[in-house]
Amino acid sequence: MNKQKFITFQRSIDEELLEEAFAPKSAASSVFLRRVLPLAACLCIVIAAGLVFAQPARRKSASESYSLAAPAMAESASVTAAGNSPEAPAAFRMEMEEAAPAAAFDEASAPAVAMVNPMHVLSREEWEALAFPVCLPDSAEDVFCYSLELPDASPVYAIRFYIGTAEYEFRMQETSADIMEDVSGVYFTSPEVSEIDLAGLTAEAAVENGTGRLLWQDASAGSIFSLYISENASPELLLETAQLLLSEAGESDN
Repeated sequence: MNKQKFITFQRSIDEELLEEAFAPKSAASSVFLRRVLPLAACLCIVIAAGLVFAQPARRKSASESYSLAAPAMAESASVTAAGNSPEAPAAFRMEMEEAAPAAAFDEASAPAVAMVNPMHVLSREEWEALAFPVCLPDSAEDVFCYSLELPDASPVYAIRFYIGTAEYEFRMQETSADIMEDVSGVYFTSPEVSEIDLAGLTAEAAVENGTGRLLWQDASAGSIFSLYISENASPELLLETAQLLLSEAGESDN
């Protein structure tokens, strides 16, 4: 380009464009750009993340699943061959159950187990025929008679009844032992124990927290007796009730 052409080109430039290009930018425009550019960058990041997570998840193939589950299955198999360990994977237990299904219960081949009930319910007449006649209080309710079959011992015959909310139970057992054994089935922690004369026999009364038990032995008859009262028991009440129970059998003078 020669000098003449350069001068001609320079004169053809619009002076207004030159003034606008060299004019300083306003402060408002700079502030606007500083605010908009970070927001635009964050928006681009959010859109890119959404595109990544929006892709459908790929299901593992059978070979991949087996390769991941194999170490756990091998470890569980070393713990138990049956695959019944709580720590074993569910898939492993299912495979073991399919490979070795449980055998069906054969009722015919199962050993017979006899469960003997030691308690036998008796009527009042049956009880008195096996033991002896007793005289119950007039206010006695819900009378229940039964016997207990014990191994290597004579049966225990019992009569249970209620007076109000208090439970009464009278028991007897034939024995040849010289030592008076407790047939009441009642156990105390620290009862108040006293001896009472019952028709010439020495009876032992035990009372604790309103619960009482009277125990005595008639060596001539070869029997041990007990009387239990669940509420408001006292040595006097135990003696009075025992005398009433034995009165009809002639065991008491009252």
